Amino acid sequence: MLAASETSDFCLELVDGSLHLKRDHAYFYQVQTQVGVCGVAYCDLVVWTPMELHIKRVLRDHTFVQKMLASTRKFFTHVILPELFTECFTMKDTIKPTSDSDKDSFCYCQVPESGKMLACDGDQ
Repeated sequence: MLAASETSDFCLELVDGSLHLKRDHAYFYQVQTQVGVCGVAYCDLVVWTPMELHIKRVLRDHTFVQKMLASTRKFFTHVILPELFTECFTMKDTIKPTSDSDKDSFCYCQVPESGKMLACDGDQ
């Protein structure tokens, strides 16, 4: 493992004489997501090479998980939801500039309120 840890794209790095999961590696994000979603305190990461097997206990990083959740919530509310409701990112036509007549519009797609519609009454 020590030889593999010297490779820049390998998931483990040598810190103070022991191997640790790199915080900037995709596996770190994956492990922290799984630990956060499952509500557990740690994950045992198993790394196998033809030469050796290494098991590293990765503890939940509460600060990292909270930042990741905040970022994920923002992405969901500002990108995913608008796209699901209005296809605003994938629609072929450009959105028309807003005008005074748009005050009667209910949502991103600029149509008047009608029937059952979902609204966000939050501050943002």
